[in-house]
Amino acid sequence: MGDFAFSFGLAIAIDGFKLALIDFAGQLIDDYAESAFPLSLERVLANAGEQIEVMLHKHQIARLAVFGVGLSMTGPFTGHGSRVNPPLSMPSEWATEELDKFFSGRLALPVWMDNDANCATIAEAQFGIGRKSNNFVYLHFTDGLGSGVVQEGRLVRGAYGNSGELGRLFAIAGLPRVSLETLRHALRSTGLDLPNLRSMLDSYDPSWPEIDSWLESVAPSLTIAVAAIIALADPEFIIFGARLPRDLADRLIARVEFEKLPRRSTPAPNPVLLPSETNVNSVVIGAASIAFKRHFFL
Repeated sequence: MGDFAFSFGLAIAIDGFKLALIDFAGQLIDDYAESAFPLSLERVLANAGEQIEVMLHKHQIARLAVFGVGLSMTGPFTGHGSRVNPPLSMPSEWATEELDKFFSGRLALPVWMDNDANCATIAEAQFGIGRKSNNFVYLHFTDGLGSGVVQEGRLVRGAYGNSGELGRLFAIAGLPRVSLETLRHALRSTGLDLPNLRSMLDSYDPSWPEIDSWLESVAPSLTIAVAAIIALADPEFIIFGARLPRDLADRLIARVEFEKLPRRSTPAPNPVLLPSETNVNSVVIGAASIAFKRHFFL
């Protein structure tokens, strides 16, 4: 059914990258992951390019059958072409190029780019809550907190592609940042050896006592973020996902507070808060879907 066209997804994170090959039906054909911190642009270009050729040969797919590459990048768009401003933990070279054009030139394939939260939201729309709701917001927990907004079945990107950049709320309001990176720093302060985000997630232990104190500190920030989402997007569901462990998603959801003093004792409807049911490959699968989505669906 889906074997007449294929697409690659390339998802860039602060501590590595993932590559996935899907068919037109959205089925995963093959994938590859590589860890590196810090992550250099040249390393991704060389190794991703090599793996693309390996997958095409392995599955006997003609290069002409590849529609292109969907590139997921972490960080907000700057408003200058497709340049992004990545986290400070990434080399500055990631901020100097229009990455879609740069990768397209080096990989000799068309490249479409979006941020990681929007890519994960595309996957959630295809394989998760989007199967029963056309109005939801996907919270993307990684080294920061972003989100993707779906209204009436369409991804809302905004004027500059930065719709859903919730991290700005915390900086302006002077509130603690809600992110897995702030949790990692809290855990490291107690002596745990967690040199990067991947090491924390690989060894995640729900019984770490520091988790409760972190939850207590970020609960007001998360409540403000959810309130802002409700006020601006009025979603049916808010999904807690990305690299967030299921245990942590459940515990964060339990900390969110809704309006306590409704007008005339009649509360406004609130969204349902749920952990994501899509798998850990959601960002790269969503990235691989960009080419098809931009041209045929969304």
